[in-house]
Amino acid sequence: MLPVYDIRLRAWLPDDEPISADLAWLPPRNLDKPVVLPHPFGGYVKARAVVFGDSLPRAAKPKPEPLACADRLVGLSYSHIRTLCPVSLSYAETGSYVQLRYKQGKREEEKEKEKRKRASDARKRGRVSGFSSRSRYRMLTLLNSLPDSWPLPLMIGLTYPSEWPGDWELWKNHQNRIFKAFQRRFPGCMMVWKLEPQQRGAPHFHVFIYTKEDMDLEWLSKTWYRIVASGDEKHLLAGTNCQRAETRAGSLSYASKYLGKEVALMPGWEHVGRYWGVWNRPSDLLEKTWLPQKSAYTIRRIIWKYQASLRKRKHRTPFRGQNQGCSAFLAGRHVKRLLAMVL
Repeated sequence: MLPVYDIRLRAWLPDDEPISADLAWLPPRNLDKPVVLPHPFGGYVKARAVVFGDSLPRAAKPKPEPLACADRLVGLSYSHIRTLCPVSLSYAETGSYVQLRYKQGKREEEKEKEKRKRASDARKRGRVSGFSSRSRYRMLTLLNSLPDSWPLPLMIGLTYPSEWPGDWELWKNHQNRIFKAFQRRFPGCMMVWKLEPQQRGAPHFHVFIYTKEDMDLEWLSKTWYRIVASGDEKHLLAGTNCQRAETRAGSLSYASKYLGKEVALMPGWEHVGRYWGVWNRPSDLLEKTWLPQKSAYTIRRIIWKYQASLRKRKHRTPFRGQNQGCSAFLAGRHVKRLLAMVL
């Protein structure tokens, strides 16, 4: 069923000029009820209260100069359907992340302003109910965006003894205290942590500390043992572990396998607060450049093929429109090569 447009079309014609053949598609004058009109560019439109020329009082008719037939009919504008919007390419120059994003001019600027305004407002955070795939993606994006010049992280594990507290707020209190101890021992270091349940139901913390200094294992064991206050000698000996990553690729692989592991919720773990977080988050990790749309299409196609080559099963990225962005964990040196090729 065609929608009804309540419009008024006026075709002003001189008194002595007949309707030309180009206007033959127009309906008769003085239409009071909805009618179906054939559109000159194809298709149909349903309209009512359509008035042409002499159907209006002569006193209301202006006296314009005669116009050519091509100027009397102005077709519909299709410019809003597909626009050449600017494309931004953000990438970690010495990291392993790239993001291609299409902008929409003033509308996108208004969205950015609204986003900054919402971020400045003090809003209450909703209750976290698990470690979602989006949370995993944000965590891996941060780790892959870190510069290669940074030191390899210390990978630390913190666990509880055979008897552990059931209050999750007490877990977070223990975590906050051990992290403050890390800050005092390694001033200014960045730390990424992840909380996950063990099979027995006890909480377990994975921690990445980016520092050049080495960890004193005896100090780590005694500090965690003192904070938890378990009183169990076995916990003092086996409550912590620490080792430094051998390569950057190895640290990212460990993060993807263990920190990014999605675990089914266990009873009592429905609402335990955040599952991961960052201390001393760095800023300005990504470089941004603007691309013409044709170059952006080329880079997007290459990124999609690169992602398909990494999958064990062949799977094409679903196409959602010309202005569809993408992202990938691609080294910054390869992104520079792509930019040099398309620009």
